[in-house]
Amino acid sequence: PCIHVKTLADSREEMLAAVQQVDLVVLTSPQAVRTFFLLAPSSQVPVATVGRGTAAALPPGVQSVFTPSLATGASLAAELPTHLGPRVLYPTSVLAGSTLVAGLHRRGFQVVRVNTYKPEPVVVPEEV
Repeated sequence: PCIHVKTLADSREEMLAAVQQVDLVVLTSPQAVRTFFLLAPSSQVPVATVGRGTAAALPPGVQSVFTPSLATGASLAAELPTHLGPRVLYPTSVLAGSTLVAGLHRRGFQVVRVNTYKPEPVVVPEEV
């Protein structure tokens, strides 16, 4: 199926406020990278990524300060060094599960989740 990714414009203010108060931004997909830097292009907050594919999507000049041994939210939650927190911003899809947030909370991190985008199906006309 074809999908279109809709940026949730109303999340911009919430995210911009949160990014001023966190120690780290956690990005878990190339789409999360694109959306985060679209909404907060001048952010100077360090970022951690879930895997190499997500790290490769970072804009020029931005490097991931941490990537876990396995590219999963559970691994990221279990392995994220505590000195990178404790305040973490997690900009993500409205469809993302709670594994990462729950795992980070168990380890003492304070996580602000902001739903910044939403995948939507694309309806293709039959005549195409």
